[in-house]
Amino acid sequence: MLTLTAEDRASHPFGSLIGNGEEEAAVQLSPLGEILRDEIESQPRRHPELDIVAYVIMPDHCHICLHIQTAMRDHLGKVVWGIKYGTTVGYLSAMNAQTGRTCLVEGGTSMRRGVVATSDAVPVLFVPPLWAQGYHDRVVKHKGQVAVLKRYIQRNPARLWIKQHSDRTLMSVVDVFLPLALPLAQGLKDFAIYCDEHRGGRSLSSYQLSTSHPYA
Repeated sequence: MLTLTAEDRASHPFGSLIGNGEEEAAVQLSPLGEILRDEIESQPRRHPELDIVAYVIMPDHCHICLHIQTAMRDHLGKVVWGIKYGTTVGYLSAMNAQTGRTCLVEGGTSMRRGVVATSDAVPVLFVPPLWAQGYHDRVVKHKGQVAVLKRYIQRNPARLWIKQHSDRTLMSVVDVFLPLALPLAQGLKDFAIYCDEHRGGRSLSSYQLSTSHPYA
């Protein structure tokens, strides 16, 4: 289970939420979101050892559930790098067209190595990175976990719709890091959403449960 997050989450680079209700909620992909979709779907061709179980592209992040069928020749980070690289190329192309300048990512390889020199003929503009550094990954090995993750992925647009349209405090269990089986940890998140949907006007507090544990 991979989670990749945009550097500037407020800009919603990958799309926008649409739909007239929770059950109709969906994300309408931006041109950059379409590039991200193509990059995700191309990974099994580039890495035959893996298959895509499910994925969702949200306005500012994406979740990808992968099935690793055999030992991979490349580190999982190479898969993430490929997805980020492909979308970053599209991002820079769009920025080039928008600004009329040659755009490079701030702190990127070219900038660090000093191989790019600005000039009057070809002005260079350094832009913020598209992606936040790193990624979050979770190994799924136990019975029932894949089904829970698939439902979590499928319900992401609905959860976002609820958060945006709820007129009361939404109880959220954020980043549950406990020595619990994943179905139970995810069940806590689902229960929080259920409470907000069914407890009327009662104001619910926001909690963050966290402990240091190897399972996390």
